[in-house]
Amino acid sequence: MAQVKAKRRLNREQKREFVAAYHEKVASAKFGVLLGYGGLKYHAIEELRRQLRDYKGEFKVVKNRLLKIAAKGTTAENWKDSVEGAPRAVILAFGDPVPVAKIVAKFAANNEALVLVAGFLGEKVLTGAQVRTLSTLPSREVLMSQLLGLFKSPQQQMVSLLSSIVRNFVYLLSGYADKKQKAA
Repeated sequence: MAQVKAKRRLNREQKREFVAAYHEKVASAKFGVLLGYGGLKYHAIEELRRQLRDYKGEFKVVKNRLLKIAAKGTTAENWKDSVEGAPRAVILAFGDPVPVAKIVAKFAANNEALVLVAGFLGEKVLTGAQVRTLSTLPSREVLMSQLLGLFKSPQQQMVSLLSSIVRNFVYLLSGYADKKQKAA
């Protein structure tokens, strides 16, 4: 028979330590998402955590009151109105935000119980819809390669243009030489 874990209550000192540590995490995160997760099954949460770990992201269920306190002085402080009521969870990304946004948006599309409430990217506060939009962007590596292609394209066109001039001149000389041979 499985043992049921009793809810663990934190004393005041533990809460202070948690708030201080979580404040540092929120302040150092490049990207964050506030989620409504009511009704999401444990195995689904664990699967989401596993996927996020691969991209330097983390999922944490935080008491609303403690989240408000921990978010003070950070971009997430603007979430205070969204934290009211239903239980909330937070996803923080410490690396490239786009893959984390893709994982969250895809997971939310497959699990109706997961609701994108708000987010932040750097110093900008995002709505749930903006987080979904962020998830449609290509990853940093793809954007860098596209940018490199844009820089490289004019040079390739110039080389192609110059080589076509030389090539056409050679064809002209070859045609002229053939004409002279036939005339002789």
